[in-house]
Amino acid sequence: MSKNLKDQFVPENGKKRFIFFSGKGGVGKSTLSAATAVWLADQGYKTLLASTDLQRSQDDIFGQSFDVTPTPVDGMDNLWVLNTDVDKNIMQHQVRQVRIMESILGEVPELDFIKEHYTQNPCCETAAWNRMTEFMNTTQYQAVVFDTAPGGHSLETILYPMKQADKIYGMIQAKKASAELAGKAGKEADVTVLEQMIKENEQALNLMKSDQTKYVLIMHPRRLPLFESERLIEALTKVGFKSDALVINEILPEEEVNNSSQFFKDIRHLQDRFVDLAEIKFNDIAIKRLSMLSKEIIGKEALRKLGAELFN
Repeated sequence: MSKNLKDQFVPENGKKRFIFFSGKGGVGKSTLSAATAVWLADQGYKTLLASTDLQRSQDDIFGQSFDVTPTPVDGMDNLWVLNTDVDKNIMQHQVRQVRIMESILGEVPELDFIKEHYTQNPCCETAAWNRMTEFMNTTQYQAVVFDTAPGGHSLETILYPMKQADKIYGMIQAKKASAELAGKAGKEADVTVLEQMIKENEQALNLMKSDQTKYVLIMHPRRLPLFESERLIEALTKVGFKSDALVINEILPEEEVNNSSQFFKDIRHLQDRFVDLAEIKFNDIAIKRLSMLSKEIIGKEALRKLGAELFN
């Protein structure tokens, strides 16, 4: 595997590229995903930047309002942005899903899992999976960049369909067994609907585990972000997903530190310790260091400059 971000992110052999950015809140996921999307669009790839983060940060970064449908970025070719729908329509969609399954199966214990998940998790995080798979299956874009919610929520979104598929498979087996005991041919249409749900989940999961999909973690050079990144990588690895890159963001620029007080020299020394530790722990993936900037990254030109630093 190449440790060059440019090699990893560019679509290959006519296949779409999917890029997920994840990490703790406030480490720069939205900014770096936006810079990546702008860079890909400037290379001539039709790119969608899909934000599943509730904060709608892409509106602020681009200085433009985006909604639930892909919206072209003003003054740019090849780039569209959307925000995940966070209004009541998402919960209504989930309620409809449960009702459809109840109408097919009646009240079965396996449905309690899905109902409980909807109750315990913000509706938009659960629905984020539906949005992600929708755009992973589209042929309109050559690259899709996902700006995900903070660490644990994005992992939950990825793992949810695996749990859901297991439960639905159990429903199918129970449905077939019940039909056989009753001496019926079985409600084939009911089973077909459930099997189609599993098929769609499996297709998306296989795509997410393939080389077409890249997972990028963002961290600050500190102890807690390092440990969280390690946990996320381990969790992804256990379920068959590989992490492809780590971006260590907001490192104090060495040239500035050399001319500053001991306070900033001590901070940089501490940062260097965690950068070195990250390179030891994650020596099998691409690692990119990015310096702290003196200005906010707002607007397309600032994103282009950041993209140039990220990929060159």
